Amino acid sequence: VDGSPSLIVGLTSITALMSEAALGGQEYREAHGEAAWMDLLGAFAVLVGAASLLFAVTGVANLAKNIPGPVKAGWKLGFALTVVASQAAGAFFSTGAKYAKVNCSLPQVGGGKMAGGAANMYRLGWTLVSPWHWSVDTVMIASLTFVIVIYGKQLLSSALGRELLPGLEVVLATIAVTIISSALNYEGSIVGLPPAVPTDRAQTADVASLLLDAAAGWVWKWPWDLPFDAVVDRLSGWAP
Repeated sequence: VDGSPSLIVGLTSITALMSEAALGGQEYREAHGEAAWMDLLGAFAVLVGAASLLFAVTGVANLAKNIPGPVKAGWKLGFALTVVASQAAGAFFSTGAKYAKVNCSLPQVGGGKMAGGAANMYRLGWTLVSPWHWSVDTVMIASLTFVIVIYGKQLLSSALGRELLPGLEVVLATIAVTIISSALNYEGSIVGLPPAVPTDRAQTADVASLLLDAAAGWVWKWPWDLPFDAVVDRLSGWAP
């Protein structure tokens, strides 16, 4: 989110939600697994980045100046509602969205169950009016995180007498909640460990190869190895 029409940085949460919606993330993960979904997201991110550079070079980004203010305001409001609806379950239930999907019965609309954004908003309403389903530990951890993120930087700046680095409150919240959840043996949903780097690379005694492996050993998959065809297929293929 930026004031310049030529530089737009998306919030991680809303970007992830839009990517999952565009690519049918849940269906793809169930069919191909988490590792394949990561590869698909990587290819999608590369394509989006290339398209952004193309728009910048050709001046297409200047068209954003003509978007009316009310449309921008509505877009930001939609972002906010989408993020709240998608994250609320994780702040109230120990198993996050899984709990809401299992226990919240969606109404029938047009001959089928409510789906998409409407379903998310319905589950959000159900979550807020069903406190007897909430997990006490989860709500406490979520509340602590909220307080640190919203007020932590201001309180620390006042105590230390100087301005802190941007984003430091998020780092502090992560550290504090990690320590507390570990101490309490919290059993709710967590982000989890990152996937391991593939170990099937050929090992040689060549010094140059060893240096390259040390410098790029963290790479999960190079851009030219990503499944771009799968991205196109998920976006309805090449045909118009």
